[in-house]
Amino acid sequence: SLEEQLDKMKSLLIQRESLLRKYQKRVSSNNHTGLLSQDDRLESCEKDNIRLNKMLAQAKIAYEKTEGRANSLEEAVNAQKAQTSKYQKEAKRLANELRNLSEAMRLMSQDMEQQMNRITTFVSSNRGA
Repeated sequence: SLEEQLDKMKSLLIQRESLLRKYQKRVSSNNHTGLLSQDDRLESCEKDNIRLNKMLAQAKIAYEKTEGRANSLEEAVNAQKAQTSKYQKEAKRLANELRNLSEAMRLMSQDMEQQMNRITTFVSSNRGA
């Protein structure tokens, strides 16, 4: 992963800087004998350090961009969850309202049936009288 690569680069950079310091100490304590080969190695290490620093900077930028995208996606997911929760609450409310209306219709139907029976009974009894 990107974090692992960053960690590897950091540790390699630390090792290179340590090696560079050792070379610098040797050069300063040495009586300038064999300086050419040490200078070559020192220059090579410095170039490696510059290259590694550039790679580390690029990796950090890529990591920050990725982290920003991940945060944006997380915010979008949270917004979707909140919206879904609202829809679920509204669906439950509408289901309860529908249940109540259905029950009211059933009771009204029963009441109308009873009234019709009374009217029929009343009309039947008045015809016979």
